[in-house]
Amino acid sequence: MSIATLLASADANPLVPNVWESLSFGLSFIVLIPVLMLLLGLWAVIAVLRSRAMSVTTKAVLLLLVFTVPILGAILALILCHQSRREANSLTQRTPAY
Repeated sequence: MSIATLLASADANPLVPNVWESLSFGLSFIVLIPVLMLLLGLWAVIAVLRSRAMSVTTKAVLLLLVFTVPILGAILALILCHQSRREANSLTQRTPAY
């Protein structure tokens, strides 16, 4: 008897997942988490580069932070970009147009 026949035997408990079901569930998280991290980092890089309210030095520091500390750096960069955009919008709304 091979291992595959033993794992797929008819007397297996249907409520308990077999080895292949457990592996596929675990592998999906192994693939899903890095993809989500990559998308978060990409979103942060694009947000930092598109931000007009920040200086070049601030952008460089935030990009360095995104690349060295991927999750926390990306979240911090997104928060700071959102705040700088909000401040820039509030300043343009306060100044009267002549």
